[in-house]
Amino acid sequence: LAVNYTDTDSNQMGGAIAVGGGSLVIASGDDNTSNINFNDNYSVNGGALAVTGGTVEIKDSTKVTFTQNSACGGNGGAIYVSGGTVDIAANFQNNKAKNGGAIATAGGTTNFNGGTMIDHKYNHLGGAITNGGAVYVGSGSFNMKQGTIGVTKDKSDNDINTAADSEHYSNKANLGGGVYVESGGTFTMQASSLISYNYATNNGGGVYVNSGTF
Repeated sequence: LAVNYTDTDSNQMGGAIAVGGGSLVIASGDDNTSNINFNDNYSVNGGALAVTGGTVEIKDSTKVTFTQNSACGGNGGAIYVSGGTVDIAANFQNNKAKNGGAIATAGGTTNFNGGTMIDHKYNHLGGAITNGGAVYVGSGSFNMKQGTIGVTKDKSDNDINTAADSEHYSNKANLGGGVYVESGGTFTMQASSLISYNYATNNGGGVYVNSGTF
């Protein structure tokens, strides 16, 4: 059984789901779902999911994917967190936002427990986390416990040596190709996590720390 959240919109936060309190568990491992897909959803903040309080657990990166979600005028192409506690094990690809192609935080605690973040390339600041191609950490804390932001090789399985090869990188941004950390934000990594093959047109191909903590 596959569960799909597709082509849903919100004018404020959480194109598919918004959580302001209580508890939400996605892919617990005890259910009968084969895949849970968030695809092509839109909101100003958190194209697919926004969390302002409570707890959210996304437990199985082999089941859960976030693809082509967008927060083009705001933060967190796939997920936006401003409060509460969020535990994430999922895969992210080709989501878009002004800040944080995949995930943006403005408060609370976010734990990334496994999965990948790839192909976030069209953001103002940051590849995966706010002001970063994949992740933007505006405030609050983002703890990367496992998983990969980027890839281990380019798409042709080659090493990349020059800026001219930048189209082969996974996540791209102006500042912080993989991760951008703003004042008030804290980003931590553990030994089983990896940031690799990301690109910044200005500073911080992997991580750019403006005035936060890394």
